[in-house]
Amino acid sequence: MREGTQHVISCMGAEPAVEPTPWLSAMLTKGRSNFDKPGEQMPLTEELRAQLPHTVRVEKPPEQGVPDIFECLWVGNIVSERLKAKLEELEPGAHEFFPVTVKRDDDSETFGTWYILYLHQKPDIIDHDRTLYAGEIGQDIGPGAERGLACNFGFKYVVNPKTADRDVGGPLINFKPGGLAGRHLWRGTVGNPQYFESSPAGRYPGHMSYTDHLGRKLFVSDELAQFFEDESITGWKLVKVIEEPVSWFFEQKEKGAVA
Repeated sequence: MREGTQHVISCMGAEPAVEPTPWLSAMLTKGRSNFDKPGEQMPLTEELRAQLPHTVRVEKPPEQGVPDIFECLWVGNIVSERLKAKLEELEPGAHEFFPVTVKRDDDSETFGTWYILYLHQKPDIIDHDRTLYAGEIGQDIGPGAERGLACNFGFKYVVNPKTADRDVGGPLINFKPGGLAGRHLWRGTVGNPQYFESSPAGRYPGHMSYTDHLGRKLFVSDELAQFFEDESITGWKLVKVIEEPVSWFFEQKEKGAVA
């Protein structure tokens, strides 16, 4: 699973600017329009495509250069040519890529072509009954959709209390049988329509807004994670998902081995 950052850079804006709307900017950053009902997918029309930026501007890069993947406000994730090529090799046709020129914010340098990644794959494959969720300050830990609903589907991160950095750890998540087959990069989803949060869209009378609390969680396969390591892909810090039975956590907690 993707969590945290590594070798970061600040994106200073895009040209033309992508306005924060429930449509294009939401689709690029969350993989879906705010008004998409569960299971729906608004098409990226020619009108929306015409609004895509052709340039993104960044601050001065670190010594390692522009990261292979970085985020731009309202535009979402921007990926390098080599990461794009690997994703197309692993999952032909699964994602869309839109070229942008990456430049310094003061026009002093041009770094070449990167790609806006339109990531809209969100398979319903998380097994809530075998996934740990956590309440306020880690209390009320437990599996199941009801526990997930109570904490907006916040994963419980399992840490070793004996390490110097207690934040080191991963979420205990299990997937439905066969759900990972052929997948390499995808968004999480709460799945069942009843788990989505809905509310009237105040600025857009007559519209309902639907929130998927796992839609911003991104997952990568072991194969893609290995590519990140082998090729020193920069921009994301990958956190290993713990695929153990829920009972394992409570047994280890009883021994003081995890918290």
